[in-house]
Amino acid sequence: MISAILTKRQNRTYEMSKGGFILTALIALIFALSGCSGKQYTQKPTQQEPVKLLILHTNDLHAQYVPRTAFWVEGEVKPLIGGFGALDAYISREREKGLPTLLMDAGDLMTGTPLSDLIDEGVKGGALLKMMDDMGYDVMTLGNHEFDNGQENVSKFYELVSFPIVNANLLKNGEFITPSSYTILDIAGIKVGVVGLMTKYFYEVVLKSRIEGLELIGLPEAAKNIVQEIDPLTDLIILLTHAGVDEDKELAREVPGIDIIIGGHRHTQLEQPVIENGVIIVQTGSRTSNLGRLEIVVQGDTVSWYEGGLIPLFVDSITIAPNLAIKINDFENYIQKMYGDTLATLLTDFETSSRRESNVGSWVAFIIKNATNSDFAIMNSGGIRKSVGAGPLTELDIKEMLPFDNTLVTFEVTGEELLNLIKFNTEVSRKTGNEELQLSGLSYKYRISGDKSELLGAWIDGKEIVPDATYKGGTIDFVLFSQSETYFGFTPKNGVDSNILLSAATIEFLSEHKIIDAKITGAIIRLEE
Repeated sequence: MISAILTKRQNRTYEMSKGGFILTALIALIFALSGCSGKQYTQKPTQQEPVKLLILHTNDLHAQYVPRTAFWVEGEVKPLIGGFGALDAYISREREKGLPTLLMDAGDLMTGTPLSDLIDEGVKGGALLKMMDDMGYDVMTLGNHEFDNGQENVSKFYELVSFPIVNANLLKNGEFITPSSYTILDIAGIKVGVVGLMTKYFYEVVLKSRIEGLELIGLPEAAKNIVQEIDPLTDLIILLTHAGVDEDKELAREVPGIDIIIGGHRHTQLEQPVIENGVIIVQTGSRTSNLGRLEIVVQGDTVSWYEGGLIPLFVDSITIAPNLAIKINDFENYIQKMYGDTLATLLTDFETSSRRESNVGSWVAFIIKNATNSDFAIMNSGGIRKSVGAGPLTELDIKEMLPFDNTLVTFEVTGEELLNLIKFNTEVSRKTGNEELQLSGLSYKYRISGDKSELLGAWIDGKEIVPDATYKGGTIDFVLFSQSETYFGFTPKNGVDSNILLSAATIEFLSEHKIIDAKITGAIIRLEE
């Protein structure tokens, strides 16, 4: 269970490159210099004897500090899984087995429960960071959702924890935004270099107003320079990435010298490690459902053997450390007091989906249409973050389902522009297999045929869209003002921000509608040949 941090880290030291370097003429020079102002290293001796290490890893915790129902488990009674108490207990079990152990996180600690918005020591989500510190994390990287409360809040993370937070491809005013672009951990005589990286889609997944002035360097370019620098100093090199498995595979192919990639961002649950170009790639899913476990043997500057998998964090077989249990209980009581009121009753489960129309997606889009008095409404599938089981629907459910501070906005489009928007999304669906939009008032039918998509019909409230007519649309600020090119393929005219939060509009709607029976409306009909 939770013990003194010094005890958990007694056999390792930290060596870090320092941020705050001035950009010179070439990006490569940034990384060539990235370790020069920190500790000066000497060439490491070649390590000959095999050493077995255990790497425990997490990603996309999303502030899930309490257990949740494992809806995906078959059976009438669904078990509880996850939470920081279970996470700590399983980490402690693994450490007690006696192997030299490192614990790492690949980002997106924030956004998912209101605990990421509560201020602790001047930091929103500070309690989450402090609990990670108590669990003895050795290193983490930033995820895109760390920026949901703004850059200034992120800048306060580094003084709150005793472990390094590393990133090598985000800069502001020519300086790394984290104090360290990488760290070198010394454990059981093995020097482990850890480099942090952010997804190349960073600008597309964060509200632009939250990340103004940040510069993103390409992942392969950033990684190559640092890996080249630290390779002579290390026995093992790990990329700690918040990028997704596809980007991780690309890095494995393009960057020589990597041994392991511990990833996050796409919530991919890799039951077993994936090997790409000889590089071990792992990822655990999300929301404390699993603890990643990778056991390796290091010999001669390489991984000579490995075995990896996931440990599901079911709570029925664990005892939570008393001090941590008290903290979690205090947080839960406070949040329940703030957000525990029942607003309505769900007759059917709210089930989210990023691949197809969902009943909760259609329902949220309807609320946007109603609140903005628009002809149609569009909600991005990724903005709805939680499924909710039938029964009481609480304010906390709404906060966790719609955790972002997104506001309702309106815009105008011609019928022709709207048809182009639809065609743009049929092509997105053809290429990715996903329906990115949830709709109300707007519907369409299309066919996928080989390497093209064909629009078969499109309607507003059942009436065919007129190309030269003007229509009023409703959506959220993230979609319209930050990512219109991503979701629409263009930027509509006459965008107006109501400054009304989507979550507030939803709660207002529920004050008048106490029974909710959300259905999939069939707004998008996809045919395939």
